[in-house]
Amino acid sequence: MKEERKLMQKNVMGNKHIGGDFKEFLKEDGIFEETNDIAIKRVIAYQLEQEMKAQKITKTKMAQIKTEASLLKNT
Repeated sequence: MKEERKLMQKNVMGNKHIGGDFKEFLKEDGIFEETNDIAIKRVIAYQLEQEMKAQKITKTKMAQIKTEASLLKNT
């Protein structure tokens, strides 16, 4: 058991990303903005889906609402 722990510690200490900030890791790889945008979109989609379920609104009804709103906006 002690040998396994020592081996794990050795592997962890050799990895520059262990213990670091995940945002910094993404920034170093140049993908922070892209992954952040995707995460935000997924959260918004999830929240919208949950609210649609709570109000029993189908995707079809949501599309009709959007169409009606755009028609009102253009008048």
